[in-house]
Amino acid sequence: MHTFRMYRDDRVRDSFTLSKRLSARVQRLARRARRSRSSIYRAAVEDYLDRHEQAAVTAAINAALGNDAQDLDFVEAAGRAIVDAGLVDEWSE
Repeated sequence: MHTFRMYRDDRVRDSFTLSKRLSARVQRLARRARRSRSSIYRAAVEDYLDRHEQAAVTAAINAALGNDAQDLDFVEAAGRAIVDAGLVDEWSE
């Protein structure tokens, strides 16, 4: 296992442990993309958080509508309006 520390300009530091296999995959991607490993980690964490935030929005809409959502055109239009307003990056199912 390899432990890496992430440093940011605002001095927040996080550490995590990766398997050797995952660490090697990140290293290969960083070399291929000509990016630092830290930038790969930041992008991965941001993507993960974005996907979970989108899932939370979808869950909130579903909870608000319950199982009685009769007008599916309205539901689709509401979802599209949320995406178009920039509240989420894309529609997730």
